[in-house]
Amino acid sequence: MEQSEAVDIVEIGQLLDNFVIGMDRLFGIFPIRIDRDAADGVLDMFLPEGILHTPFGRAEGRQAINKGWERVAALEMPSDGPEYIQHHVTSREIRRVDPTTAYTFVYVQALTDRGLDHWGTYEDRIVKVADGWKFAERLVSVQGWVPGGYYSGMPNPQNPVRHW
Repeated sequence: MEQSEAVDIVEIGQLLDNFVIGMDRLFGIFPIRIDRDAADGVLDMFLPEGILHTPFGRAEGRQAINKGWERVAALEMPSDGPEYIQHHVTSREIRRVDPTTAYTFVYVQALTDRGLDHWGTYEDRIVKVADGWKFAERLVSVQGWVPGGYYSGMPNPQNPVRHW
């Protein structure tokens, strides 16, 4: 192997570490923190001016995202509801725009002790910062839910529209 080929392999490895692995970590940790009610950890995944669109509204900036988080966390699980909920991300598409910006699309499913509860997508604009990748904007859409499940009891969900 020539010296120039070895450098290219190292550069490719660094690119994978910085780009793909960093994004994969971001996608994987988000649902775990949500399910564990780790609001501080979720907020840290957004830029300070980050935007979160959900079926329940739009929040701009960490303080507003936290207020929305508190409203959802205050909703009580119905007495006959599931014992737990787990969000799982599956297939994803990453479209790199430049070295510091990417647009992504991820499928998400929410499972409870009773089975599938609801499903949808996350669409993101993420940016590279000194310590990894953060959400600049996340759009959460719910495409369907099981009647009588946890999500079916949510107040008046209306999916947001992507603006980028």
